[in-house]
Amino acid sequence: NTLDGTAYMSGLYGTQNVKQPNIAYTMNISNFDIQKTVKTFSSVSKMAPVAERANGKFSTTLNVKGKLDQAMSPVLSSLTGGGRFSSKNVTVANFEPLNKLADVLKMEQYKKIEMKDLNFDFEFIEGRVHVKPFNTVLAGAKAGIEGSNGFDRTISYKMQLEIPKSLIPASAQSAMTGMLSKANAALGSNITIPDPMKVNVGIGGTVDKPVITTDAGESAKNAATAVKEAAIAKGKEEARKQADK
Repeated sequence: NTLDGTAYMSGLYGTQNVKQPNIAYTMNISNFDIQKTVKTFSSVSKMAPVAERANGKFSTTLNVKGKLDQAMSPVLSSLTGGGRFSSKNVTVANFEPLNKLADVLKMEQYKKIEMKDLNFDFEFIEGRVHVKPFNTVLAGAKAGIEGSNGFDRTISYKMQLEIPKSLIPASAQSAMTGMLSKANAALGSNITIPDPMKVNVGIGGTVDKPVITTDAGESAKNAATAVKEAAIAKGKEEARKQADK
């Protein structure tokens, strides 16, 4: 028993190269405290930088091969294998990529998020941790997440958000509603802001200097396209009526 949870580990240690021995091990961790784990194992924050700003307990299975350095620490770039992460409840606050996302979306709730029933698989590939696609809920919005982070703190993630209309900032709603109201009045149509609004997010750069890209304007474009199509349909209908006279 350790770090408020339990751990089981078995593996092999190769002594053919004493300066950089090979390792192969399987580890099963249950209910470890995230913050205590980060403070005990320095490699955790390199594998999962978000852990530095996370609170809660987690469980994981690991199957790993790689090498150790002369200080008996893993040579992170040598690691292969992967595992599965799970947690019933994790809170993340003051994590710069999420702070930046909140600023871009103008939605302060993304600066502190709580995720429940997390389950996802990951792999170690060429010095990066690749997170396979999984679904969760972020600040009231359904979210699909996938991507990778490097041991050098570079990040490359994609998120697909479905944000309920009730959570969209009033300023953004007002601008879209104004545009659609004018078009609807001219065409006699009834196009409204989509609910939920689907937004694709890219998170790149580094943990400390993230770069956020979104297609938040895409929903407005889709609405405008719908108005345009309605106009074309109305024009065709008028032309048909004239031809039938």
